[in-house]
Amino acid sequence: MSFCKHQDIEVLDMDACFSSVERSRRKTKSVTVEHHYQVDIFTAIIDQQLQELNNIFTIIIDQQLQEQNNRFIITQSKFYIVLVQTFRNNLTFIIS
Repeated sequence: MSFCKHQDIEVLDMDACFSSVERSRRKTKSVTVEHHYQVDIFTAIIDQQLQELNNIFTIIIDQQLQEQNNRFIITQSKFYIVLVQTFRNNLTFIIS
């Protein structure tokens, strides 16, 4: 405390009531400054972390689906090539 006083740094009263501009005046609940820093900010950070993880997993899943789709297209193309090579003589009347 003496360091803060010496440097003219304001020290918050952690037992004081916390008032936020974001909170509605009608839905006022008594929250201390300490509660705000320990709980409200903690939950906000956890929400941000979960959102980032969700975005990362969405990107990974999209990439996996794209790779599977590409593999399917390649496999399907190979199938058609083999099919045409196998039945080339029988398909000439259809192509002509």
